[in-house]
Amino acid sequence: MPGRAEERGEAPLRRIHLLSGTAPLGPVDPKPHFCIIGVPGGTSCASFPDRAWVSLRVVAVLREAIAGIREMHRPMVSRLAVSTQAHEQLVDVTARVQAAVSEAGLQSGVVTLFVPHTTAAVTINENADPSVAQDILKGLMELVPRAAEYYRHLEGNSDAHIKATLVGPSVQVLVEGGKLVLGTWQGIYLCEFDGPRERKLWVKMSAD
Repeated sequence: MPGRAEERGEAPLRRIHLLSGTAPLGPVDPKPHFCIIGVPGGTSCASFPDRAWVSLRVVAVLREAIAGIREMHRPMVSRLAVSTQAHEQLVDVTARVQAAVSEAGLQSGVVTLFVPHTTAAVTINENADPSVAQDILKGLMELVPRAAEYYRHLEGNSDAHIKATLVGPSVQVLVEGGKLVLGTWQGIYLCEFDGPRERKLWVKMSAD
């Protein structure tokens, strides 16, 4: 029995465009098929010789598309090893973090940097003039002396724990166009307060 479109002399609607916004329909070729536009790898289409298979094939292609989108947005984690050379030191790791972002192919999103230590930290500050890093260390040394009569920690590195707490174990940096979004004079520093030793810096990259 002819449908309403056929009764009006119009071609039947056979294509379904699944978009993020609108879903336009239009008369097209006689074989029923549908297209998902904007999935990873471009437009995904499927044709069906029999209407009975349409629902099964639609579900299969949708699942594939959703899996691809989830993979695109899955957070990526890179673990960097940083060797410090002094008891207290600010190590510029900007270039290494940028290399991790480039290797992961992240174009737009956010990077979370985390130091899994209690006597080290991470911060963002000026890296154009090395004297700034030296001044930061000296300022922290004056605020938190190496030894104090009220320290109770038996390992003798209470000052390192306090400095790490003041600076913090984590920072976030935006990514646009595959590049870290930092100010002209800004750089990322791993802060060593009880070295020298091997430190870890975890870089978690999340796409928009």
